[in-house]
Amino acid sequence: MTTDKAGPPVPLRRLLRTLDGVELWHIEDGRKRGQRTLAIRYVVKSGSGEKTFDRPHEAWQHFQRLTHAPERGHAS
Repeated sequence: MTTDKAGPPVPLRRLLRTLDGVELWHIEDGRKRGQRTLAIRYVVKSGSGEKTFDRPHEAWQHFQRLTHAPERGHAS
């Protein structure tokens, strides 16, 4: 018996923002057994590595610390 599935589903990744070599990613992992909702993570990648967050505002604050990006809606 064969199946069409070769392995676990690949997470959906979206690049939200990039500035000065730092990237802010939104990652949706498929539902795992017993979960009602998707697992969503936010990852900030830079030359020194990457850091994962469960909350978008925490990821954005870390991204801002690394890049000095202004708040949304504020021009510099």
